[in-house]
Amino acid sequence: MKYNPKANIPDLMEATGKGQRTISRELKEYQEAGLLRREGSRKTGHWVVE
Repeated sequence: MKYNPKANIPDLMEATGKGQRTISRELKEYQEAGLLRREGSRKTGHWVVE
């Protein structure tokens, strides 16, 4: 995320070898903890690492 803020779930799945549900769950946990936030829309937005 830090090096590729435009990464999406399929990109993260390929990079980590984890499944879609795991990636989604971890992203949600990071957002709730205040470590990660999404700026912009789902299609054209990007991730910001806090």
